[in-house]
Amino acid sequence: MKINCNISPEFIKYIDELILLSTERQNLTFNGGKREINLEIEVKDDKVICRGEYLKKEYTHIEEKAELKLMLKRGIFQVLSKIIGRPLSPWGILTGVRPTKVIQGFIDDGLTIEEIKRELQNNYLVSPEKIEIMFKIREEQKNLLGKLQNSFNIYIGIPFCPSRCSYCSFTSYTTNRSKNLVEPYLQGLLEEINFYGNFIKERDINIRTIYIGGGTPSILSPEQIQILLERIAKKFPLDKVIEYTFEGGRPDTLTEEKLKIIKDFGVNRLSINPQTMNNSTLEIIGRTHTKEQFIRVFYKAKELGFNWINTDLIIGLTDEGFNQWRNTLEEVIALNPENITVHSLALKRAAIQKEKSPLTFKEAKEIMDFTYSIMGENGYNPYYLYRQKAMAGNQENVGFTKSGFISPYNVVSIEEIGNVLALGSGGISKVVKEGEIIRFSNPKDPNQYLEKVKKSLFNVEIV
Repeated sequence: MKINCNISPEFIKYIDELILLSTERQNLTFNGGKREINLEIEVKDDKVICRGEYLKKEYTHIEEKAELKLMLKRGIFQVLSKIIGRPLSPWGILTGVRPTKVIQGFIDDGLTIEEIKRELQNNYLVSPEKIEIMFKIREEQKNLLGKLQNSFNIYIGIPFCPSRCSYCSFTSYTTNRSKNLVEPYLQGLLEEINFYGNFIKERDINIRTIYIGGGTPSILSPEQIQILLERIAKKFPLDKVIEYTFEGGRPDTLTEEKLKIIKDFGVNRLSINPQTMNNSTLEIIGRTHTKEQFIRVFYKAKELGFNWINTDLIIGLTDEGFNQWRNTLEEVIALNPENITVHSLALKRAAIQKEKSPLTFKEAKEIMDFTYSIMGENGYNPYYLYRQKAMAGNQENVGFTKSGFISPYNVVSIEEIGNVLALGSGGISKVVKEGEIIRFSNPKDPNQYLEKVKKSLFNVEIV
């Protein structure tokens, strides 16, 4: 099969991102240049071969370039979909992390709901199923969006874990190698909290959400957790906070003593993340706990009065197919947590595990379709969603919630409608200002972060 299409130089940079959606990426080569090229795509001996020929035409109008980019995205998407015998992705040519933000852009342009759906399906090639999910999420969020517009939110990062999960690419350090760094890091974090706490109180800023994430924050000792939460209570005004999340993460790090301390300081949302309910998989991926430990900690948290619990699960882990996923999901649903967050495995370069998800495109779709179905049957609605490159089956990460338990912090983060002050190493603060998003980041390495704190190099302009 041989197909020709034209591609402009402005669009060359988008090609690799599009091809990342294809499982046949290693067989694809594109040649570009300073001017438009004629692109020839050929399948030969089960490989995709591309050749380019330079042409003369240039494009000067911004609108013309934008429309040309969309046309070429659609063309390449359709060509490659034809080559591999299925759509490259149910998300069409939407390649951004936050698909649901696109809806707001169309609303701002004055489009009706039906016009937006047609635009997504015809011009962006998004499947009807994913379009409906986007609007379900929009409907679930609608009562929060106005309240969270330009809100002020705080993220506090603890970049330490008891072990490194094979799939993980987040900035985290195992305590067996970085144990001596935990206490100095905590002291540096307390100094950063002091600085911004004073700044916030002086300006009478209302905080809407606080999220303590990681890493694994519960890797801290009971005494360290108490010191951290005491400092937060002392330096930050908490009277307007509607969500205060502590990401316990690993069940084996959450003792009854720690849970009591966390509860006593007003944390109203606890995250306990089994990732899978299959013990053999937990061992393979490097988790240091069992599903039985997770269940015990979950019930203990409920007994202590936590009535808002999230659990994280991952689709596409090593040796896991539909049956293993169904087992995991049914067991977790039986516990009736208020939030269940479903991640499609997306391996990045920093991950230990290099092999991709064992799921085929068809299997991943079957799993995700089943997930939406069983979640709906049990009273869970999708309320936020985001995508990454190289996700299992080109699916998505999606948060499900029981009625009345939407996480405002997650909505703010994904829809980017509020300000986020991120404290700790690797924290990326965001300021929403007149339609623009300005970002400021802390060093990822804890030692470099501590040097910044020591020199009092704070980004005061972000607030």
